[in-house]
Amino acid sequence: MTMEDQKLREYFKFDDADLDANRKGQFSEKQRTRLIEADRKIQQRWGWRSIPLFLIAAVGPFAAVSAGDFFGLGWKIIWGFVWTGVWGGIGLVMLISSLSKTKQLVLAKATGKVNIVRDRRYRSSTRTHNTSLQLRIGRHSFDAEEALTDLMMQGDEYIVYYEKDWDEIISAEFVPNIK
Repeated sequence: MTMEDQKLREYFKFDDADLDANRKGQFSEKQRTRLIEADRKIQQRWGWRSIPLFLIAAVGPFAAVSAGDFFGLGWKIIWGFVWTGVWGGIGLVMLISSLSKTKQLVLAKATGKVNIVRDRRYRSSTRTHNTSLQLRIGRHSFDAEEALTDLMMQGDEYIVYYEKDWDEIISAEFVPNIK
């Protein structure tokens, strides 16, 4: 194994057993555990983030009742029902999403030449530049970090295994150019 292969394995956090399982069209147990744990953490964040929305929704009935008859029936309807329904509904959707089962993992594969595209945008309102990198393999595109430009060279051919719904690369291998 070359030094570049080892760095690639460290970057994407996989080993020979993971790569062998991916070649067979499966996730290794280690990859499955890591992806499911990441999904659980995201679901927990959604659950915790629903709490402030329920608190915002609770302001509605309080605002409707506290004004008495000063603002009239329209005020009570807007604050009592519309405000509470909208914010409570958003919070409920987030809470239900956090309680849902972990999703089914789907392994996918992309093969092709590496094309790393740097997109730099200027926002005139804040006078800031924003740079993002895209790793394109064949017809598929992944978000990338700067460190990846030292590992995968433009024009080299790779096979990339990834989780289909999240577009998260779980392993990759260089395809040598045989002449």
